[in-house]
Amino acid sequence: EPLISEYALRRAFWWEGEWRGKPISCFDTEEKAVCKVGEKMAAFYVFDTPHGVYLRPEIKLVDDWIKVAYRGGDS
Repeated sequence: EPLISEYALRRAFWWEGEWRGKPISCFDTEEKAVCKVGEKMAAFYVFDTPHGVYLRPEIKLVDDWIKVAYRGGDS
């Protein structure tokens, strides 16, 4: 049984950017993202909103929202 459904894989994408002054590289699926932040791995929740796709760290101490994809004409 695959760990990620075929539907979720079709919606998955890679995103690279910067977060808190460190390079970040993420594999985003429909609900979760696994990211390399500097030299460490971290998990993020994925929120698909009408305004774009956002990541939020699973760590409750950090409440940053990172916009990784845009929707419509708001870019």
